[in-house]
Amino acid sequence: MTMSSMVETSKEPISYQGYFGDKRLEARGTSILANLIEKGTVILNQLATNRAELVGASRCFDNDKVSVDALVQEATTRCQQNVAGLNLLAIQDTSEINYQRHAGILKQSDADLGPVGNNRDLGFFLQPMLVLEEQHGFPLGFSHISLFNRSWEKETKEERKYKQLPITEKESYRWLDRSFRTKELLNQANRVTRRADREADIYEEFVTVPDDRTHLVIRSLQNRCLAYRSEKLFERRAGLAPVGSYQLTINQGQKKRQQFPLCIKK
Repeated sequence: MTMSSMVETSKEPISYQGYFGDKRLEARGTSILANLIEKGTVILNQLATNRAELVGASRCFDNDKVSVDALVQEATTRCQQNVAGLNLLAIQDTSEINYQRHAGILKQSDADLGPVGNNRDLGFFLQPMLVLEEQHGFPLGFSHISLFNRSWEKETKEERKYKQLPITEKESYRWLDRSFRTKELLNQANRVTRRADREADIYEEFVTVPDDRTHLVIRSLQNRCLAYRSEKLFERRAGLAPVGSYQLTINQGQKKRQQFPLCIKK
């Protein structure tokens, strides 16, 4: 697929037909998305051209049939249609949506809201996986979009004995789950390189996600033990040339875990 053909594909009409189970809602959703793309804003007061559009958009989002799952399904299905035979970058990060300035009109008991990073302010977290064509960086869509919030009653890591919990019970499992979903969704691609920041430096990610067509590029956070050496990763990296790529074998200390090769780039 050439760059020009990808641009043509991106101009295909976007429709929510079949996703909300209501033709009027689907038509309204298609109209809202077209306005969003044209005007580059998600603020309804700026998105709507008149009072009727503002009321219609508000009622659309308030309708139980217009769920987050339906919106995510449409977006990921559209992405899946454009990836066959391509080399892709799948880039993931977490955004914090802080609503503390609106705390006076929002309820702390709202099931979709909770404490954000400072454990005081009201809001939620957004974790999308953006898919780009590798050579040109052309955006093809999202392989997954996750919205989640923490509980106000959540215990501290010490109280929960966080380090002893299985990975599936940790919040960090979201990173692995998104990787697994992305591999499944983009299975027609030639190659997928998953990129993420330090949050994704998770042992289980390295030993379960990579394969012949799936690679990881993740910024180091953990100073891991090296196999067959007494020093650790950061100390070894400091002694290497300032520019270059190197392959080291990582061992997880005394724990009986699988060793894996790690390419590092300074």
